[in-house]
Amino acid sequence: MKISILAVLAACIISGDITYSTITNYRLRKWEKGIERDADGIRKGCREFSIGSGDTAVLLVHGFGDAPSVYHKFAPALSEMGFTCRAMRLPGFASPIAKYSKTSMKQWLQALEQEIQMLRQTHKHVWIVAHSLGGAISIRYLLDNPQKADGLILLSPLIKVSNQQSPLLSAHAWHKIGKYSLFFTKILENYFPVDVHEPAARNQVLCDRFIPRVVYNEMFQLLDSIYDRARELNLPLLMVLSQDDVVVDSQDAEHFYQQISSPYKNIIFLENSGHTIPIDYEWEYVVSIVSSFIRRSSQQDM
Repeated sequence: MKISILAVLAACIISGDITYSTITNYRLRKWEKGIERDADGIRKGCREFSIGSGDTAVLLVHGFGDAPSVYHKFAPALSEMGFTCRAMRLPGFASPIAKYSKTSMKQWLQALEQEIQMLRQTHKHVWIVAHSLGGAISIRYLLDNPQKADGLILLSPLIKVSNQQSPLLSAHAWHKIGKYSLFFTKILENYFPVDVHEPAARNQVLCDRFIPRVVYNEMFQLLDSIYDRARELNLPLLMVLSQDDVVVDSQDAEHFYQQISSPYKNIIFLENSGHTIPIDYEWEYVVSIVSSFIRRSSQQDM
């Protein structure tokens, strides 16, 4: 009897796996027909870009399923305050699914290294401003290379995935279940809307709607690798959190901040922004505090 029940359960799981995979691949092909890509396959509007000519360079790192375009307002405003801004594109994101499926944490870290080396060639001071997953990547990079950047600014950093949009179980638990029970499903569709409070800003974000499961695997592996290492961070650091963030766990991010050993750090809480801080209602305020924090840090070093 038990064997029969297990057999039926296994058959249901496999059937559901195949069905979801088939539907998702069909929806991916349909979605792809409406996407414009350049000669390299990168989605139109999602390319890396540079703006400004200040003595201090700021490397802008986007988040999960996102692109440099999330900084389309933030970077010009920061450059007008005297900074050189470079918005990089993390490998895999905004790419065709075949290339996207080969994405790894190692590639993200290598890309960050290359961007910083490039900026170091022409600028004495290099700061990192990172949003969401970009924050986790930047933290991991600086834990292993503490002298490579002069400071780090984290906007809604992904330290732990929020469970607010996860039914019944935690997001981490669902990931583990999927890791060991899904064999045919290689791509997941993101059904959640962009977490911003300003309605007009929702249409300004060019997010990846379909994301390979390997990218989720690499993301959770990355989070596990930094979670207990906050005390090792000892560089100037500013963290900006939304009090109403449904994507990342702001309480865990705040706890991470409290463990950071840097003598020069600050944390700011926003009351009228969602997760995507660089384009939400308070983005101009955030630009101003980022500029002020960098300048005050530079004065302390003199």
